[in-house]
Amino acid sequence: SMVEGMDGYQHPLLAAYFSPEELASLRQLWANRQSVVNRLAQLPKTVCHLDAHRGNLSWQGEDLAMLDWAFVGVGALGEELAAFVGASLLLDFVPLAEADQLEQVAFAGYLAGLRAAGWGGEEALIEEAYRCVMPLRFAPMSVASMLRTAVDPTYAAEWEQKTGKPLADILAHRAGLIRFYLSRLPDGEELV
Repeated sequence: SMVEGMDGYQHPLLAAYFSPEELASLRQLWANRQSVVNRLAQLPKTVCHLDAHRGNLSWQGEDLAMLDWAFVGVGALGEELAAFVGASLLLDFVPLAEADQLEQVAFAGYLAGLRAAGWGGEEALIEEAYRCVMPLRFAPMSVASMLRTAVDPTYAAEWEQKTGKPLADILAHRAGLIRFYLSRLPDGEELV
């Protein structure tokens, strides 16, 4: 990863936002990525959009259209939930303060849709896929973005203009997102 390549987990900026235990969890998450991918490969599969956040969904009358199919592919049941919740938070379609509520509503709707389609499998498999994908897909990428924002003045200025917030607020928000993503690690891998 870009973060690992630049030894970013040792960057002083991260030490200002994360505890040593949180930084260790980030490093461990990346180091264990292959075992996570291997576990996902064992879970039930379906076709996934894999980028179905609010910005890629559009109502066309009473029909919901999904846009931007660049990431479509086979994924584990529940992987789509991680993409939806993670990207909706990352792209600021939903405030971080509402993350738990977004997650609950998304899970309920997803499970209801699966049940309506005739799926009778275990709900725990959906949650396991979600917990595998969420941290791995979004935490390292968010750390890289946080570091780039801190070290690249042009990039930082773009984000300040886009959000209307000062750099310190942007970085604190990203740190909060990363903590949320890490909090979804599979059981037995939570932060100490």
